[in-house]
Amino acid sequence: MDQAFAIDYSIYEAYFFKKYLYSLLYAVQVCLGSDVFPTDGVETWFTSIGLFCGAIINANIFGELALIFSELDKLEKEFQLKIVHMNTAMINLELPF
Repeated sequence: MDQAFAIDYSIYEAYFFKKYLYSLLYAVQVCLGSDVFPTDGVETWFTSIGLFCGAIINANIFGELALIFSELDKLEKEFQLKIVHMNTAMINLELPF
């Protein structure tokens, strides 16, 4: 049962794909920190661990994306530098357009 909206998903009677989707939904929600309502101490500890691991995973993903984009920018600058050198050489050789 979803505690936020009081919806009974009846996950035990659902077919396999629906069980998988519900499990995926709640795994993502726990990792992102939304829709987490621990009711006692044990659940609070487990959700705290899950939120901490989710924060580390998110930081890793965003860090990797930042690294990829910086590498793309670096490659673009190197390419532009090559074009500038070619244009300079063409001007120095007085080649026609």
